[in-house]
Amino acid sequence: MHSNTIMSNTASWAGGGLWLSSSPAVLSDNTITSNDALYGGGLTLFHSSATVTGNAITANRAEGEGGGVGIVNCDPGLVSNVILGNSVDHQGGGLYLYNSDATFTNNVIADNTARTLGSGMYLQRSAPQFLHTTIARNGWSKPGADGVGLYVIGWPLDEGYDPSTVSMTNTIIVSHTVGLTLIEGNSASLHTTLWYGNSADWAGEGIVDSIVGVRGRPMFDTDGYHLTAWSDAIDRALDAGLTTDIDGDARPQNLRYDLGADEFVGTPGARRHTYLPFTMHN
Repeated sequence: MHSNTIMSNTASWAGGGLWLSSSPAVLSDNTITSNDALYGGGLTLFHSSATVTGNAITANRAEGEGGGVGIVNCDPGLVSNVILGNSVDHQGGGLYLYNSDATFTNNVIADNTARTLGSGMYLQRSAPQFLHTTIARNGWSKPGADGVGLYVIGWPLDEGYDPSTVSMTNTIIVSHTVGLTLIEGNSASLHTTLWYGNSADWAGEGIVDSIVGVRGRPMFDTDGYHLTAWSDAIDRALDAGLTTDIDGDARPQNLRYDLGADEFVGTPGARRHTYLPFTMHN
């Protein structure tokens, strides 16, 4: 499915815009907007390791979980998507993952809201990998909304506990009440993260292993995720093996790679950087 507009549909159960079940489909360059469902307002992937590339998933709504996208029991690849302005009454305003080891590359998750938990994302019993992700302003300054960018929790078993383990490389996490919440027994490995404007960068009793944190201003353009010349995200990233950004622009453009989904094209302005040492929260 390529370059379609999927708009203003309603499902009584899941997948207001699209429901994929046991499907390896490729969804590319579609606009999925203003759809409504109980679960997965814009898109639901169920046992479907699909390829989801270059889509705009915006202004969708769900009552239960996954205002923008719901991913259940599968390991899809999401590349260069904008998940923006979606809402949910319960968990996962932008994205809900359950039992998934999905891979996310060059994605934007911004301006989503959840009234209960995880305005940006809610991850349960999952081990996803995030490369060059921009997570911004989810639930920020919206009355009644949870202000957490990423909420991570496991699943109780008859004997023991099945945790979530999250890996994030070259990430921007800005403008949340809490950037990352980790419930006890779960863990997150963060490699090179730009923190800015969060009331707390992380919270909870889970384990955060953070290597190279950058304290600085993202200085986004008017669309809320492209970098401007004065951004402190420029030239701060590790080489994660990616050769392009969310727009298909080459990485790197200047001395080094840029944090987040966008690689700035042009000459950077003068910037100041503050580096945080290796830290561990237990």
